[in-house]
Amino acid sequence: MKRGQLILVIALALGACMFFCSRYWLHDNRMTSAMPQERESLLPELEWLRQRLRLDEAQFAKVKALHLAYRPKCQDLCMRAEEVESALREVLSDPQKDPTAALKTRAELQVECQQAMLIHVRQTAACMNADQAKQYLDTMLPHVLGLRLPRDSDSSRSR
Repeated sequence: MKRGQLILVIALALGACMFFCSRYWLHDNRMTSAMPQERESLLPELEWLRQRLRLDEAQFAKVKALHLAYRPKCQDLCMRAEEVESALREVLSDPQKDPTAALKTRAELQVECQQAMLIHVRQTAACMNADQAKQYLDTMLPHVLGLRLPRDSDSSRSR
């Protein structure tokens, strides 16, 4: 996959996550049934996945169900992350306070978030055939785990 396409896919996934987190926070922590619809789909953020991986209807239905089931967990983790980051900012604003505990709390939550996303991504990949799953995992895992993508120039140096 070309680097530009990969960046686009990751940006869309991040955008979808930010959309749901901000929607959740802006509506008094309630998801309403007035979700935006696109071509009669309640989940327009998943259309890229259907199109990119050419999912059939059965696969897409499973992916949607997993996505909807994961949404409350994601929202909870996002809210907790905001609270933890706020507490860390408060500790860091006072040079007399030791930030060690706040940093540990943030690191533990980051691990919890990555583990939850990893489970979700693997469950989603299990709904696909082998080629689709490989392409999906190759796209999502670096993003989910915060891994830097190898540069083309790095691989040419090792030759």
